[in-house]
Amino acid sequence: MKRTTFKQLLKKYRDGTATPAERYVVDRWYESLDRGGEKHPSMAEVDEKAMIRSRIWQGVHDRRQRTKWHRHPGVRVAASMALVVSISTLLYWIAQTTTPSAHHPSKPGHAPHTITTSGRQLKQVRLPDSTIVWLNAHSALEVPAAFGDRERRIKLSGEAFFEVKRDTLRPFLVATDGVVVEVLGTSFSIQSYERLQNVNVAVTTGKVLVKSASTPRLSELTMGQSLVYQKATGDYRVDKAMVAERPSWIKGRAELKMASFDELAQTLANLYDVQLTTDDDQVMSYRYNLTLESTLRLEDAMELICTIVGKTYKKEGEGIVEIF
Repeated sequence: MKRTTFKQLLKKYRDGTATPAERYVVDRWYESLDRGGEKHPSMAEVDEKAMIRSRIWQGVHDRRQRTKWHRHPGVRVAASMALVVSISTLLYWIAQTTTPSAHHPSKPGHAPHTITTSGRQLKQVRLPDSTIVWLNAHSALEVPAAFGDRERRIKLSGEAFFEVKRDTLRPFLVATDGVVVEVLGTSFSIQSYERLQNVNVAVTTGKVLVKSASTPRLSELTMGQSLVYQKATGDYRVDKAMVAERPSWIKGRAELKMASFDELAQTLANLYDVQLTTDDDQVMSYRYNLTLESTLRLEDAMELICTIVGKTYKKEGEGIVEIF
């Protein structure tokens, strides 16, 4: 199935004019989005896939509540031929993990635009210069009206992964908690939550320049390097970083290594939209090494954490969990 033909099929599905066999093909593709797919050199860009998924999201949700018409034997036979032809092509379109929302901030000259996320929510943002930003939960991205005039400057609160469109004439700058990260074209991540003591910058491809208000050049990072900046003192260190195509949190997985209690609490806020608290000094001082999946129930996650520290937990009020 050609790409243009598949787009027409999606449009018919969304408009409600698709035949039962055509709807069956789209339903199978839609379900495969959550299972992940293999890569292929001709895979469409990830932002386009997210946009397509966003457009059909509501239509798919509505139709999935109806009777399973495709269980009829005759319909299955009619649809099987279309599936044989299209399944390999459809797999090329599958995103490993995405969210049913793609945001496009205003172009330069328009009013400032701020994109925010709540708990248990990820967003993919395409900036006016075609840079792609993945925004983690409890984060905010501010795009000023002057974005792209002479420079591409934005402000971040929280956590994001950037795939920056190269432009040697207009540098790309991210300001957050006293740190500015400047690039020309590369991919990197920044973690700068308000409750955390450090700002973390990690480079996946290319290189970035990290500077602060008092120091115009803290360090130049290349692929596989990270910088940890202490907000309170301005001290920093450069470490090796695990290089991956994209951070694990985009796939719904949080990998904690020697994490503080505040980092653990922020992770649970992102994954489950809960506030984790404790008055126990042992729990506060412990360094946590564990991996949490978004598919794991909160209760199971808390059982795992409490087993590690030898404690128990209880729920207090709405959205509050205490370890004691």
